[in-house]
Amino acid sequence: MIRTIGGHGMVMADRPVELSRRARVGRRPVLVFVVVTLLVSYGLGIPALMIAGAWVPGINGVAKLYVGRFLVVAGPTCGAIAAVAATSGRAAIGPYLRRRLSLPPAWWALGLLPVIGLAAAAIAYAAAGLPLAAFAGAIGRAWPLLLIHLVLQILIVGLGEELGWRGWLLPILAARIGLARATALTALIWYLWHMPILLGGAADALWFALAIGGLSILFALLLFWARGSVLASACAHGSVNAPLVFLGAILPQADHRLAWSYLSGMLAIAGLVALLCTRRQWGKRCWRIGDRTGRSCRRGEHIALSLAKADRALRAATPSASLIQRHANH
Repeated sequence: MIRTIGGHGMVMADRPVELSRRARVGRRPVLVFVVVTLLVSYGLGIPALMIAGAWVPGINGVAKLYVGRFLVVAGPTCGAIAAVAATSGRAAIGPYLRRRLSLPPAWWALGLLPVIGLAAAAIAYAAAGLPLAAFAGAIGRAWPLLLIHLVLQILIVGLGEELGWRGWLLPILAARIGLARATALTALIWYLWHMPILLGGAADALWFALAIGGLSILFALLLFWARGSVLASACAHGSVNAPLVFLGAILPQADHRLAWSYLSGMLAIAGLVALLCTRRQWGKRCWRIGDRTGRSCRRGEHIALSLAKADRALRAATPSASLIQRHANH
């Protein structure tokens, strides 16, 4: 709202009203994140998925898969952006995105993640009864399709989810309750966000819980290793998904449910091993997401360091209540 102050004809925004409104919303950033995430993923994404699947029958299968799911997986990113804007103002959105999308140290090591994901899928399908020759033959015949799935899984699904889950929710929760409990709570919210999968039955829900638990630990460690960049966890996310989507289309005769159960167990074991190997850090330290140094810190200390400069710039650009009051008194 614009108003005239005193008899000087000064016109300025009624900033206290705006700031108080932002302060009320900013007190519950996690709630803002969850609500916006669900609204975008389910309120917009599910209808878009249904439209792409039923009303556009002539669209290419790969295009239909990712066009339909774009808004679903973009929900966590939209939730993070809304939460950043609610707590720190729109000026903080750019620094948040630049920081979370920065290149991690030893970025070339990201190329190993698709290889690891493919090897894990090969082991899981072999355990489910698929001969390795059939697995290798499928890749040899249709490797361009596998590459397309990998790129799209990383860019659309990986980044769409990881900018929210690991890029915003995990650091904010870790600032309040510590990294271990924050990782567990992020895993729970991430798990429940996949509600359509959970409704497939108790077995599906169980195996998916194992996979989510293991991946949550591994992705949290990747975020720490990457100094706050989500590129590593997004690449790992896409590297897990891409072989499953690819093999589901190329080898319909394979036992995909059994292979998924083996892969879920492998992910859970990998997460447990990683947790045991880093147990001292999880139990005694509050990690700063933004550098590679763990240090002791007070409970509740804010660790979303990537937004600090934007917060200071926002406060510097915002007239204080006392300044507005002085003008009003003249």
